Amino acid sequence: MTALVDVALLPILLPNKNVVDKLAHQKAHWSSCSIDLPVFPSKDCIERICKQIPKSILRVKGCVQIAKETHYTYFERTPDGKVFVRPFKGVPITGTKLLAIGAGSDQVVLEKVITDSLNTENKA
Repeated sequence: MTALVDVALLPILLPNKNVVDKLAHQKAHWSSCSIDLPVFPSKDCIERICKQIPKSILRVKGCVQIAKETHYTYFERTPDGKVFVRPFKGVPITGTKLLAIGAGSDQVVLEKVITDSLNTENKA
């Protein structure tokens, strides 16, 4: 059996001329890491931690206890760098945690940022 090729179809087999948008690789990296958080002496620690975490980490969320407060505090840093803090109603089922999503999400990095923030607070 011989297959026939319709030469009229050959032009549609040429490579396309589409232009592909450049991929932002930092936004395609979906590593994540979570660590336990100690009790913070003040809400200032939240701001310091969120500012010190590398910008390559796109999302930062956490739930923590602040000394002398009866409720837990929820916080998050959005990809544009804004930090939001609000009371958390109830008790978090995972305990106090910090979750980081994005390139560079690493337990050692997060622990250093938290330790540095607490040391800064203790020196003040």
